[in-house]
Amino acid sequence: MKVRRCCVTAMLLLVFAAASLAAQPYHIAFGNLPDDPEYQRLIGEFFPLYNLVSVRTADWQADVSKQAVVRLIETLRAETEVRVEQSEKPNVDVLLFRALLKVCSFNLGIGEYHADLVRELEALKKEYPDDYRPSWMLANHYAFADEPQAAVREFQYLVEQLLQGRLPPDMINDYLTVLYMAQLFSRCKETVDAIAETDDAADKETLFWMYPFLERQLKAPPLNGPIAARRIFTFLQREDESGFLCRAFGIWLPIENGFQTRTFPVARDGSGGLALSFPLESKTGRRILSGIRIVFQARPAISFAEYQESLLKGRGNPVVGEEDGLPWEAVVYEIRDPQLYPEDGGGHGFVVFCTRPEPAVKGLAIEAPSRSLPTTGVVEPGAAAAGEGFTRFDGDIYYAFFLDTCEDVFPAAKALFFSFLERVRLD
Repeated sequence: MKVRRCCVTAMLLLVFAAASLAAQPYHIAFGNLPDDPEYQRLIGEFFPLYNLVSVRTADWQADVSKQAVVRLIETLRAETEVRVEQSEKPNVDVLLFRALLKVCSFNLGIGEYHADLVRELEALKKEYPDDYRPSWMLANHYAFADEPQAAVREFQYLVEQLLQGRLPPDMINDYLTVLYMAQLFSRCKETVDAIAETDDAADKETLFWMYPFLERQLKAPPLNGPIAARRIFTFLQREDESGFLCRAFGIWLPIENGFQTRTFPVARDGSGGLALSFPLESKTGRRILSGIRIVFQARPAISFAEYQESLLKGRGNPVVGEEDGLPWEAVVYEIRDPQLYPEDGGGHGFVVFCTRPEPAVKGLAIEAPSRSLPTTGVVEPGAAAAGEGFTRFDGDIYYAFFLDTCEDVFPAAKALFFSFLERVRLD
């Protein structure tokens, strides 16, 4: 079945041809560089080594010594700087080559070039607004500087505004690499599949280096369970928040500082969940622990109404209006239990239910540029962060969000609960 692709993916349906960036890095016109013999000799020595310094690597394994490469790059950079200063109006190719040499130095781990590079390339973007090359270089630099949000943002500007989807083949590879490094696995795979389908390219694993890794990250979850929690929850840092991504249940859960978390495995019946706890201060100054419990149900064997009743067990009253700020449709129940937590005014909480059908393309709605974070006792570092993961379960998924708190801290707990839900993303 064909599905409607996102705008950017649709624009990328081009004839794909293998191309080497090393042949002409960032399409710099090297014929426009100074032609004096000594400078050209240094450039000639640089070309065969470019692939060694085009990306940032911690472990140098090349046959040529790293010290020799560093000397060449630094010499060529200094010579380029001299020629830029001597020129009344240096052309854009010389300025791009100067920036490229700083990228190489950064990738080698020598000098503090990051901030200088960003300023330099932003200035070139402003001076040459129709030239796509400064944005291309800047996007790749951000990716290897471990700034995935900035890398994706720069490539989106490049793809959508400057080039309107008409990317040269070597830039397509870079774009896909940035998507992969930013952990946008669903978007990356969708784009690869679309390009390969249009160009009848069956051998995706040869044409696209990341494709085997995407398949490992987006495997169908096993249907006979159980699945360990560490295999489905990945703790990630995004631009403005950190949290758990659980592709198997199609959910992004933001985690506040101070939250204690506990993740649960997928049971054989397709259920799973996560529990959060946090302290709140009552009017009398007591610190009272409250909690949010999230329950997922894949492959449901009962209707959504029956699912709600199975968890409510006759408790709670439906309320209208509390769900207005949520980014997905929900049914809300309020529960009061004076016998629960009597020393704190009695129990008072909510249960929020939601059901989601299987999306046309799994994962897109919950992805954002991210980097993996270590977890400090919150959950065991997941296999998903190490190269293995699961895509969303097929079919409908039911969700239930419980606020477990008491009357003494109910206003603060309610505000935190609904603020949390407003930032939850469902696939």
